[in-house]
Amino acid sequence: MSGEAALGQSIEVFDREDPIETVSVDSSRRWELFISGLKVTKHSFTAKALYGSGAVSAARTLTVATDTWSDSATDFANGTPGRWAIGPAGRYGTIRGGVYENLTATGVSGFAGVVFSQAFLFASGRTYSLSVTFRNISPSADNLPPIFSASLDSGQTIIPVYYIPRTGQWITRSENFSVAQTGYRTISIISHQDRGSGGGPGGGNDYQFDHILVRRLN
Repeated sequence: MSGEAALGQSIEVFDREDPIETVSVDSSRRWELFISGLKVTKHSFTAKALYGSGAVSAARTLTVATDTWSDSATDFANGTPGRWAIGPAGRYGTIRGGVYENLTATGVSGFAGVVFSQAFLFASGRTYSLSVTFRNISPSADNLPPIFSASLDSGQTIIPVYYIPRTGQWITRSENFSVAQTGYRTISIISHQDRGSGGGPGGGNDYQFDHILVRRLN
C-alpha cells in the first residue's frame, strides 16, 4: 500500500479495526507499506493520520481466496462431456468413439446457440488459454459449414467466429485471455449456424468435437 500525507508525520494502517503498522511519511510526502501473509478472508485497509484531526482514508478492499484452480481437459473418451453442460444447440449430439458428434439431422433449423458451457473461477492478473479441437464432417461440398465462437458470459470474446472448412481434418483453435475481476465466469462455445438437415446448400452443419482444454498459464 502507498499514499500521501503531511511531511514528517506518521500514519497508521488498519485492516478493518485491526492495526497493522505505523509508517513514517518521507521527504516527498509519500508513505509505503508492503503487506504479506494475509489470511484467506475479506480485507479492508485504511490509513489513519496520527496528527491533526486524525483523518482516515477511503477503504481499499480485497479478498484473499484459496487457490482451487485445476486445468480442465475434456476428450470425451469416457462417453461424457466432463463438466461441460450441453446447451440447446447441442441437444441432438451424441458421444461415441471418443468424440462428440452432431449431425444436425433433426429439423432444418434450431442449431445455433450454446453447444457447451462451463463456469470457472478466474482470477484477475492471471492468463488463461482455451483450446477447442473440432472438424467439419458434412457430406457434400456445397453443404453449410459449421461456425463457432467462444465467449464469457460477460460478453468478452475468447475465440472469434470461425468457419470450419470441409477438409475432414481436425482443427484446433486456441486463444489466451484474462479477466478484469476475480470471480466466476461461464465459458460458452457457441454455434452460429442455425440450419442443419437436408442436402445441398441448405444442409450440412455436421461436426465433431475431440478436445476442449482450459488451462491457466501463469
